[in-house]
Amino acid sequence: MHNLQDKIKKDLEESLRNKEEKKISVLRMLIGAIRNQEISKKISTGDFSDEEVQKVVASEIKKRKDSIVSYEEAGRNDLVDIEKEEVDVLENYLPVAMSQEELESLVKEEINSSEDKDFGKIMGKVMGRVQGRADGNQVSAVVKKML
Repeated sequence: MHNLQDKIKKDLEESLRNKEEKKISVLRMLIGAIRNQEISKKISTGDFSDEEVQKVVASEIKKRKDSIVSYEEAGRNDLVDIEKEEVDVLENYLPVAMSQEELESLVKEEINSSEDKDFGKIMGKVMGRVQGRADGNQVSAVVKKML
């Protein structure tokens, strides 16, 4: 397996063979979203790094989580279930999530090494280091708590 895009395409082929309709739909959408990002950044198809692909995956997960909140408020549990299934498929293409302890340790390290205790600067440094292994809201809550 060369990279994450190859893995996604291989998983799509396998899903097509197994007739997994929901997974097929999610993976096709993901491939389209990646292709759109490549086009917008004028990168030839397939040349996206794994980190860039993970950013697209994280963005798609965030969209679905936002939709879940909206659907829950509207009482549309049928749509909530569909979005949750899509999130489950997409999460397979992100690195393993950082534990709360790891995140707190990282935030403490950044706060201690920074002479400027500015929330925005600390957030920026921490987000750069977590690289998709923690959600922005989770990082924000820990930074606020520790500052």
